[in-house]
Amino acid sequence: QRLYGVRQGALRGALGFFAAFPRLARNRWRALAIAALVFYGPATALTFGAKANPEVAYLVEDPVSLASMESMYQSDAKKFGRSGESDTDVAMFGFYIWNNVRINFQVFASGLIAGVGSLFYLFWNGVHGGAAAGYLTHQGLGRNFWSFVATHSALELTSLVIAGGAGLLLGWSLLFPGRRSRRQALILAAKEGLVLVMGSALMDVGAAALEAFWSSSALVPVALKFTAAAILWMLVLGYFLFVGRGRTDADA
Repeated sequence: QRLYGVRQGALRGALGFFAAFPRLARNRWRALAIAALVFYGPATALTFGAKANPEVAYLVEDPVSLASMESMYQSDAKKFGRSGESDTDVAMFGFYIWNNVRINFQVFASGLIAGVGSLFYLFWNGVHGGAAAGYLTHQGLGRNFWSFVATHSALELTSLVIAGGAGLLLGWSLLFPGRRSRRQALILAAKEGLVLVMGSALMDVGAAALEAFWSSSALVPVALKFTAAAILWMLVLGYFLFVGRGRTDADA
């Protein structure tokens, strides 16, 4: 009976977090909107720029890196997005979790530098991601590349923006503490930021699973990948817009 009570408590806690995470993200939409703009703005610009003129990509990436990227998305590849054919799906799953969580924590924690660190890493990731996307599209590898990133990016890129928004909250708490002391404001921002980062980490696990076992597969039809991507993007959007509205959202 005691074990049953523990399980029930754990389930209630998980369901509570499942609702609290998107509710907090909505309440802090301004920070997340700025993070999205700083990431997607340069990513979009560099994508179109490098697609029109591949020399743009060489301003950001070195030739060796770009050549390596090209090899990852050739039509004869058994697995897309990988430099080594010997890498197993399980090994890549673990690597993707580590890499995504590491990047998100870096984006979040660097927000302590008055929010500038978070803005820098968001911009940096947007620039490099956009340059790579545009270059590969120009090289005629867009079909393989976009079908690879389409599905898991719904979770991975959204989690990055959320981590960036959480980092901005840290920086703002030090710059604009309001009626609280800077210490009190930072503690509150850190508590909220940790909720957002924990949620983004869970999204990273889901993204890693998709990237390792689904996105990389050359056997899954491209049309099916894009269909799954559209469905997942709608689910993610719906989750953050509607889940947790049973209780009135707190004022931002």
